[in-house]
This record gives sequence, structure tokens and C-alpha cells, in this order.
Amino acid sequence: MKIIVLVLIAVAATALSGCGRRPIVIGFQGPLTGPPAELGVQGRNGAQLAVEQINDGGGVRGQALRLDPRDDRNRREVAYEVVRAFQEADVEVVIGPMTSVAGLAVAEQVAETGPLYVSPTVSTPKVSGRDDFFLRLQAATDRPAMVLGSYAVQELGAERVAVIADTTNSEYSTPFVDAFSEGLGAYGGEVVVQFDAPMSATSRWRSMMQAIAAENPDTVLIVASATDSARFSQVVRDAEPEVLILGSGWAATETLPTMGGASVEGMVLARMSYGALGSTSQGSEFYRRFRRRFGRAPSFAASRAYDAVMVVARALNNVTADAADLRRELAALNRFETLLGPVTFNSTGDVEPSAAIIRVEGGEFVEIAEYGTGLREP
Repeated sequence: MKIIVLVLIAVAATALSGCGRRPIVIGFQGPLTGPPAELGVQGRNGAQLAVEQINDGGGVRGQALRLDPRDDRNRREVAYEVVRAFQEADVEVVIGPMTSVAGLAVAEQVAETGPLYVSPTVSTPKVSGRDDFFLRLQAATDRPAMVLGSYAVQELGAERVAVIADTTNSEYSTPFVDAFSEGLGAYGGEVVVQFDAPMSATSRWRSMMQAIAAENPDTVLIVASATDSARFSQVVRDAEPEVLILGSGWAATETLPTMGGASVEGMVLARMSYGALGSTSQGSEFYRRFRRRFGRAPSFAASRAYDAVMVVARALNNVTADAADLRRELAALNRFETLLGPVTFNSTGDVEPSAAIIRVEGGEFVEIAEYGTGLREP
């Protein structure tokens, strides 16, 4: 009996010791306030859901995870401060950032040292091809943009296009417009007027639309967040009810049809090609759990951030929470399944590109064309 008691005490002590270990801190960085906050909040919530699920299953090698979210406000100087704060706190891995303007700032800071960043959504081509501590689950946006330009001419009959590009995320919007213009021009279309401006300057919207209408375009491309794309689409429809409206993957969240209503019906957008959450049992379960936990449907940002935590946790099962070790382990994983389909890293931590053309129909996004990895534009 005495031996049994001693064994039970030893087992209990071991269990208590494991429970008392400090959690592994995973940082999160994204815009949690301001116009792009939907992207950041959705990403944070997706990451938090993954952390909770992992902890409910016993953590990583018996060690709990803890998410430490920081708001970069989609501003370069704040992004720098967030990176320094994580470095000072000895955080080795961060999920984020969520926007390209912050992504470029972060990539510059972690070129040769940690923490390791795994971005769910940054898609600027300006960070492609770098051997650094910045990985991402999102492919560069130049291919979908070029496909959209080509598709607009060949399939939608666009000839004269007006462009509105939000400069608050110019690391995303400028390459998108450049690639779109290349695809458009290759088949005879042209950009007849272009405004590069912060979409927060709403007082300029009416005058911008007047200048656009004066050029008699048949198509308007809006490269902005879902909120601003929805609101500016209403301005476009008031002035030009029949004009074709195009958009970018930045706007492809449920907020666009919810806020835009009839103004965005028929809007055509380009985004990375990925499956629907409902196409797999794991995706359907994630959708249900997310709605139950946060009271709203998850966007692609939420699912990608969830996937990013899961990928990091998988690596943590094999190595310690060290940025350099994690980077090597993630590179070794190469290909892995996500809620939206398989993702493959190349040698520099970039995802192989593919593109999908989608349309808003009945308040939903419907895929109307897909161009996979290695295929040329239409």
C-alpha cells in the first residue's frame, strides 16, 4: 500500500509539474483598429480558435500555447514597434502581419534574425524570393491581378478602365494595379484615369467620381478593403449605374456584399485560388466552431490564421520554440493541408501562385474561373 501511495504521489507531482510549465507564447500582429481592422480581427480570432483547440487537446508536447495579439494599425512605424516589442519579450514566432504595408516593414526587420513570422494573408510581391524569417501562406498577388486584367478584356468586354487604388496599403495596391494594367494592355484594354489616394479621404470621393465619369469608362477597378470597396461602389453606382465594377482579393470578405448590397451585385474580383470551407469536414467544423465562438462567419483571413497556428504547432512538436529551428522545420514540411486546400512552400518560404475569378451573386461569392499554378492568364 505504501508503495502504491508513493507511486500515486509521484504521478501527481509529475502532472502538476507539467501543468505548471510556462506556456509557449505565439505572437499575433495585425490591424485591430482602423479601416483594415476586419482583416486583423478575423485573423486574431482564427488564431485564437486554433490555440484553444490545441490546448483542449493537451497542448504541444504537454505545454500550453498562449496568443499575444498586438495592433499594428496598418502603419509602417507601428509595425516596427510591434516587432521590437516581440523581440524584447523573447517571442520566437508570430502569426502575421495581415496587410502588405506591415508585411514589408516586418520583412525588412527580420531579414536575418527572429522572431519567425508566418503571415496568413500578406500577398505583396515585394517580399517574394527572400531567404529570411518571413514565411506566408498567401501567394503573391501579381498573378491574380494580371489574370483579372486579361479576363476583363477577353470575357467581360472591358476596354476603358478607371482605377481607384487605396494608398494606405500601397505595398499591395500598387503591384496589383501594375500587374492588372499589364494583363489589361496585353489584350487591348487601357487605363483611362487612375486615382492613387487614401480611401479614408471620403470628402474627395464625389469629385473623384466626377473626374472618372468625364472619361466615360466602361469599367471601374477598386483596389481597397472590403469596407471601402463597398462604400465606393455605392458612389460609382449613383453616378454610373451600368458600369462594370472590378475588385481585388483584399475586398473578398463577407463585409463586401453585406455593406455593399445591390451596389456590388455583379462585381468581379480576383483572388488566390482556394477551396471553400464547406468542401471538407474540417472546414465545415471550423466554420461552425468559429460562428459559435465569435458570433459571425469566418473570412479567409480567419481560416488562414487558424492554419498558420496549426502549421506552427506541428513544427513545435518536433523542435523547440526557437526561430531558426522553426524556420528549418517549416521548410522541411514543404507541403501541408489547410482548411482551404493544400499549400506548398518553395525554397524561400513563398507559396506557389494560382488565381480565381469570382463574382458577387445574390450576396455570395461565386467562382467563375480558375487558373492554377503554372497556367498562363486567359
